[in-house]
Amino acid sequence: MASFYPAIASPSREPSESAMGSLRSVEKGGIDMLHDWRRKAHSAFPRICARNRLTRHHPFSVSRLAISIIRFIAGVAVLLTVPCWAVSIKDTRWAAEHGDAEAQFYLGWIYAKGQGVARNDAEAVKWYRKAAEHGQAGAQFSLGLMYARGQGVARDDAEAVKWYRKAAEQGDAEAQFNLGLMYANGQGVERDDAEAVKWFRNAAEKGDAEAQTNLGLMYAKGRGVARDDAEAVKWYRKAAERGQAEAQFNLGWMYANGQGVARDDTEAVKWYLKAAEHGQAGAQFNLGWMYAKGEGVARDDVAAYMWFFLAAGQGHEKARRALDDTERLITTEQRDKAQQLAREWAQKPE
Repeated sequence: MASFYPAIASPSREPSESAMGSLRSVEKGGIDMLHDWRRKAHSAFPRICARNRLTRHHPFSVSRLAISIIRFIAGVAVLLTVPCWAVSIKDTRWAAEHGDAEAQFYLGWIYAKGQGVARNDAEAVKWYRKAAEHGQAGAQFSLGLMYARGQGVARDDAEAVKWYRKAAEQGDAEAQFNLGLMYANGQGVERDDAEAVKWFRNAAEKGDAEAQTNLGLMYAKGRGVARDDAEAVKWYRKAAERGQAEAQFNLGWMYANGQGVARDDTEAVKWYLKAAEHGQAGAQFNLGWMYAKGEGVARDDVAAYMWFFLAAGQGHEKARRALDDTERLITTEQRDKAQQLAREWAQKPE
């Protein structure tokens, strides 16, 4: 999915580059689905194990106490991170084949991730579709994602929008985010910034950091809503405090330029540093510039060179030029020290 970019970063305090959030990746969606199933451990998985397995074999002889015991054990197994597929794949398949929407959703995820079975995107789509048609929101989101990525099915943005919408209307924040992005980029639907803002806001109000970042960007650019730098700062801050690197970068820029908030170079450095430590190349470049000019922090050519070096290593063109300019101002020993610091920083565990 193409990203939206506002104006390009510049040392002269022009707006910093910052991509509008991308479509949820399969990896992100998969992780969230796994977390979702762990959150449902007390209901979905124990119900599949207890209700379907036991009643299948002993439909008239299993007591409620026995079922409760099995539910408890199954719930504990999930909470202890025993892979659900390793414990329940046989029973999940049986439940899925007998119309249980949650089991169908989970079986789709098993195939999508290759957990206990050979990875098979077509089978994942098949089971996601069955669950989605039963109204299972997670499956609707996942099916939309498969259409958007062309995995297990021909890529079809209109179908992706259709399924995202169904999940979004049930309150699924990730689907709301993706639907907003489809409207913002005009993919699978006519571009409509007002609709994009609507869906970003729905997800943002649920605490989705990427949606908060995009909503802030829409306010900053006046897309689909009247331009309002204070509102942009508000939403950037919410996302930045949740660790969203692009929001931290944008919030730093707003402080550096006094947009929507009083200019404060110290605060700008604070937020640039947080984003830079997440590996955000634009923030690394801007932080290097703040060190080079002594704005919001004591001037330090070694630190400036280090951050330019890290940003340049990610292909940031302006950082490459700044690196050359800074190298002419420092000694060979300072350059070597800065490069060593950069290498040590890059090797830090995340």
